[in-house]
Amino acid sequence: MTYDELYGYIVNYVASPHTTITENDHRRTCLILGAFMEFILDCQEEGVDANTIDITDFIHEKLDILEGKCPGKNTGK
Repeated sequence: MTYDELYGYIVNYVASPHTTITENDHRRTCLILGAFMEFILDCQEEGVDANTIDITDFIHEKLDILEGKCPGKNTGK
């Protein structure tokens, strides 16, 4: 996947469920990509091989919380 393809996916997720992408959607996308890049760099500085990073379970947990599938967990609202 190219950088442009990754950007395209994320900007569409950020805009969802809308199909019109706003300037704020582009800004949020840049912030997300910047934060994730910082995370990757921090991991590498700690000696973690970037090829071993898998946040799938973390993402699923966060989605479960949002969908109310984890009783007793706070959504941060």
